[in-house]
Amino acid sequence: VIAKVQLTDPNIMTISDCEGAGETFTVQPTMFGNKDAEGNDQPVALTVSSQLPLEAAICGFRQVYTCQKSFRAEKSDTNKHLAEFLHVEYEGAFIDLDRLINQAERFVKYVVKYAFERCGDDFAFLESRMAPTDTKSSRALLTEALDRPFVRVKHRDAIDLIRKLVKEKAKLPGDDGKLKRVKVKELPGYEDDLSSEHEKLLVTYYGYMAVPEDQREQHLADKKEVGAFVFVTHWPLKIKSFYMAQTDDGSGECLSFDLLCPRVGELFGGSMREWRFDKLDAEVQRRGMDVSPIQWFLDLRKSGSCPHGGWGMGFDRLCMLVCGVQSVRDVVPFPVYYMHCPY
Repeated sequence: VIAKVQLTDPNIMTISDCEGAGETFTVQPTMFGNKDAEGNDQPVALTVSSQLPLEAAICGFRQVYTCQKSFRAEKSDTNKHLAEFLHVEYEGAFIDLDRLINQAERFVKYVVKYAFERCGDDFAFLESRMAPTDTKSSRALLTEALDRPFVRVKHRDAIDLIRKLVKEKAKLPGDDGKLKRVKVKELPGYEDDLSSEHEKLLVTYYGYMAVPEDQREQHLADKKEVGAFVFVTHWPLKIKSFYMAQTDDGSGECLSFDLLCPRVGELFGGSMREWRFDKLDAEVQRRGMDVSPIQWFLDLRKSGSCPHGGWGMGFDRLCMLVCGVQSVRDVVPFPVYYMHCPY
């Protein structure tokens, strides 16, 4: 999947906040002499993503990828978040959303199956040495889920499904394998992000529906875990990043996807990139963003661009999934996360 793609090595320090959320680690002292439009010192930060320089690189290489550290100053103290993590990112020119999703699916299937085929003894050793509360074998669950096509559902339809399951008091397998009534703390709307419990609900529902109806009772009796890989596509642009390509139907959606998976939740995030200067510039203005740090990025569109897209994956989350551990901190030798950097 990656063999014909050019490996690149983007910079770690940058003036661009790719995600636009302001959750960056600022580099001090500032010694680069960058100035903003008002003549003030322009802050330099550790990168949150290498996407923007990768987009520049596809002008010469067509398909590029990188695997290097990204840094997020998120105040998220969960078992899935790190402040410093290994980030696998891909960008490709002359591609559409379906092909991008197909490629992401092939990538995940190849990597996970390769690991299971080549490292069976290592997984057995890991499972024998860790406490049951810290690890739970994922091989049976993932092997079954990977043998099926990944589910694809639009964000709007996913919202409808969640609301329907709650309204109809549907029952799905819980963590103990027993059927339980579907409940959520808050019903999502069409312009809302999906919470962890919403993601888990979708993964469980599609995994359970994949089991033949006449086999579900025995499946639960055997205490087999259910789950599916689910692509949620066509998110509302207003809750996604500024660079994502807008649909042309006036729906306010963008050509984007998140890949949800068992236990971990979101593993991938990707989209077509807005390659038309007028639309990208209008979105930057609508959000009231400071243009100066990304002017070079906007100028790429002025010089002639093409339809292109890409995705990013947290490699540590993939390791967490494959190894069956309960926390991403257990797959990193020296984890750095919110309120924790003792090394």
